[in-house]
Amino acid sequence: MAFQVCKLPVLCLLFCYWSSTSTVTGFTTEQLKRVTDYVSQTYSITGEYAYVIKFDKTECNQLTDQNIADALEKDTVDDITKSLSSESQIYEGTRMVISLHKDLGNYVKEHAAYRLLYPTSGSKKSPLENLMKKSPGAGCAIFFSLNSPCQAYCTKPNRRYHIVQKLRQFNSIKKNINKAFVFKELYNEPNFQVCCPEKRLKAIDKKMPLYRCDDDCFLCFPNGVFNHKCMA
Repeated sequence: MAFQVCKLPVLCLLFCYWSSTSTVTGFTTEQLKRVTDYVSQTYSITGEYAYVIKFDKTECNQLTDQNIADALEKDTVDDITKSLSSESQIYEGTRMVISLHKDLGNYVKEHAAYRLLYPTSGSKKSPLENLMKKSPGAGCAIFFSLNSPCQAYCTKPNRRYHIVQKLRQFNSIKKNINKAFVFKELYNEPNFQVCCPEKRLKAIDKKMPLYRCDDDCFLCFPNGVFNHKCMA
């Protein structure tokens, strides 16, 4: 079908407006607060945990309470509870993957965020990669970690449990999707000297905007400048 030049200015404006509504825009802090509150209140996950949720392009533009609930309709409380109580302590669903931390003994444990970014036993793909390959395609995605990424391992370059470079998995299927990394609480590292939280967190923010959501949500690096409230 051939396209015709629009000769009526008003109709042209309406068409342009209608077309723009399908464009995914950045998250607002209100949207992030609604999503994180919904998961917390609906699934009541205990302990250290992390999850990734993806929404399709249409859902991303609104993220109301109703379309959050509709998107997660197949990720039921019973299925998630059962999976997190299993030996793997990982849930892999249609729109969401969730992990608990795993205690390996001898004071060693795999943090929850790490476990979503690395292949599980018997798999060549991480839970995040598996999620991103499923239908529907992601229009936007939120990576939530209850605790801030630890500095001793998770954000320290060249360590076994380093997670920063693994965040590129969000672009494994579709480049430059809208995404955010959100944490709620500060991870307590009493046995390690805290090096440089601003520098370490900035490495994450360069991969995807970093937020803290507790009583409210806010950017950790608004306009590229570190918000010290993020670590307060």
